[in-house]
Amino acid sequence: MPGQRRAADRGLADFAARFGDLFAQRDANAAAKSVEAAHVACLQTIFTALAHGDFDAAFSHLTPDTTYVIYAGGRIPFQMAGQGRAVVQEGMRTNFGAVAFERIDIDTLVAQGDVVVIVARQRGRWRESGVAFDERVMLEYVFAGDLVASYRGWILPFAP
Repeated sequence: MPGQRRAADRGLADFAARFGDLFAQRDANAAAKSVEAAHVACLQTIFTALAHGDFDAAFSHLTPDTTYVIYAGGRIPFQMAGQGRAVVQEGMRTNFGAVAFERIDIDTLVAQGDVVVIVARQRGRWRESGVAFDERVMLEYVFAGDLVASYRGWILPFAP
């Protein structure tokens, strides 16, 4: 439902809060990369909105023809692909509504031109069942101007 919010997801909020610092710390030329910094800030805004259940705010950063696809190393109850703002919005509501993140540790955040890639380990619980998950992820975002045009995510169960 438009405008519907849920309780804040602390793990997701903490994840988003670290974006700018990681970009600045891990790229000696970060200060000269205004386009990349804007893309990282956009993703930070999106994930902060998602953490607070403010889907409409997150959706405002998507192109009308945005696409996404998720590749998983096992069955997960997600919508795995979509194209067009309405379909992608439905997928984001379904997917982020299904999980409660407890902790997301970012291994790498790289921004180059119109692409931002994040490699991380995410832990949490499925909201419906309460079953824990522990996964490695690679998230790739491609921008058109200042909006997200596409997302690809790879999700694999964690194996230490």
